[in-house]
Amino acid sequence: SAGFYLGRRHAAGQVRGYLALSEEEQRRHRLLNCRVEPRRTVAANAAADALDRDVRAVAADVDAAVGDPLVAPGRFHSLSVIAEQAPNPESRVRLGDPVDAFGQRRVVLDWRLGSFDSASVRRTLDVLARQVAVSGLGRLRVAFPEEGFAGLDPRGSYHHMGTTRMHPDPKQGVVDSRCRVHGLANLFVAGSSVFPTYGTNNPTLTILALAFRLSDHLKELLV
Repeated sequence: SAGFYLGRRHAAGQVRGYLALSEEEQRRHRLLNCRVEPRRTVAANAAADALDRDVRAVAADVDAAVGDPLVAPGRFHSLSVIAEQAPNPESRVRLGDPVDAFGQRRVVLDWRLGSFDSASVRRTLDVLARQVAVSGLGRLRVAFPEEGFAGLDPRGSYHHMGTTRMHPDPKQGVVDSRCRVHGLANLFVAGSSVFPTYGTNNPTLTILALAFRLSDHLKELLV
């Protein structure tokens, strides 16, 4: 139902559903992770304005031909896209020249998106649009521009990951499978910075799992 995707309150917090391709479809089309979230419903005569405000996503013109439709007939729904980015060594977190109140150089995020990132999102939306049509739920018009992210002002989800990437080869990563920094016996990192790739879900639970796993390993070393 619409309420499942638009979010609802629960005793433990808010529950929200997302649309995503199955793992099989992802592998078949060689796509990065991508989740699509219905954000709002607008009247048909306001659909163009809605697209102007949120061109990062797609719009669905739903005809409500089946029971329990996502939205009512003649209305448009905006879908926000949260997409995984392929690991990119050109993206960096570095120290800039400006200093803070304590005279320390400020951190600068040099975030770069590649052509594959755009192509993966576009392809995912195309597959999703076909599935919506086949299901009879409605029609999905992809508003993602042909030039991809270069034609947009994409927003990050405030989880910068991968700066101390985990890999057994020190030439391709910073930490090993035990979260130990290559070449140093007593320096470990546990956080989303060690993720080899990023996915599309919030990283908190994985960070906790890494921290618990690392704490067990450190206790073994002290015995």
